[in-house]
Amino acid sequence: MGYRSDVAYIVSFSSHSEPEVAFAQYLRFKEWVKSHTIRVEVNEGAMTEDYNYEAACRYSELKFYDSECMMIFSAEDVKWYETHAEVEWHQQIMYRLSDNADDQYSKGAWRFARIGEEYTDIEIDEGGANNNSTDQVHDLWRYIDVGRTLSLNPPREPLPTTSGADIEISVSRP
Repeated sequence: MGYRSDVAYIVSFSSHSEPEVAFAQYLRFKEWVKSHTIRVEVNEGAMTEDYNYEAACRYSELKFYDSECMMIFSAEDVKWYETHAEVEWHQQIMYRLSDNADDQYSKGAWRFARIGEEYTDIEIDEGGANNNSTDQVHDLWRYIDVGRTLSLNPPREPLPTTSGADIEISVSRP
C-alpha cells in the first residue's frame, strides 16, 4: 500500500503596479504547464515513457483560474515520493518560477503543503521568481495552509442540573 499524503499547491501571478504583465506571464506559464513533458524510465530502465499534463491530472485535480491568474493543484491519499514521475513533474512546475533567471515569470509565486499519515508529518514550502515579493509569496497562505481543528459534538440540549434533590430524569436521544 505505501505511505499516503494529502498534497496541494498554488501558483499565482500578481502585481498591483503591472497587472497586464502579470496576466501575460500567467497565460504563458499556463501554456507551458499544459505542454510540459518529462521522460521517465519504467520497468527498471527497460524503456522510457513521457509524463505530461494529462498524466499528471489523471488522479488529481489541477485547475486554472484565469480571472485570478492562479493555478491550484490538489490530491488526496497519494504516494508523494520524490522518485515518482508525477511528483517530479509537479515539482518542476513550482520550481520553474524559482529557477527563472530571465524574468520570464517574474510576477509568479507558489506555495506547497503536504500532510502525511503521521501526526507530525507536515511540509510547507513556498517561493517565487527571483525570490519574488515576500508579501506576494506569504499572501498565498490565504489559499492554502495547514490547520488543526478540534471537533466538539455536545448533546442537543444540556441536561438539567440539580442541587442534590432526588429528581427522576428521563432522557431520550434519537
